[in-house]
Amino acid sequence: MKRCIVFIVLAAGCGRPEAGPAPISYGEDACDLCRMIISEAPYAAEARFGPDKVEKFDDIGCLGERLWEGPAPVAMWVADHSSGRLHPVSSVALVHVKDLKTPMASGVAAFADRAEAEAFKSKNGGRFIGVDEIKSMRRPPKR
Repeated sequence: MKRCIVFIVLAAGCGRPEAGPAPISYGEDACDLCRMIISEAPYAAEARFGPDKVEKFDDIGCLGERLWEGPAPVAMWVADHSSGRLHPVSSVALVHVKDLKTPMASGVAAFADRAEAEAFKSKNGGRFIGVDEIKSMRRPPKR
């Protein structure tokens, strides 16, 4: 009986863990949209499009532009500007600063801490935005 219980516990632990962001190899991984090397952690982003498909971006704006193509992602993460750690986009404050130098000139920074976002926004003359606005700012050219 003990062996059976141990087997059941071990088997239950073998399930696929909830899929979070994939590690980014800064200085090596390329942005899946613009193909630039991802080198600045404060502006990185990721999107999961299925259990085995993760796309990485060097700028939050590249993520916004990618949203114009289907299918829609099942999860999105952006890097906290202060720490570089990836957080679900729904849990951060997104700040747009017109003159903020980001890898692809989106001017968008994400903050896990709302007080840090407020301070950054005030200091740099920015404004809070949402993912839909990032998407609309980065509409790809018509072909």
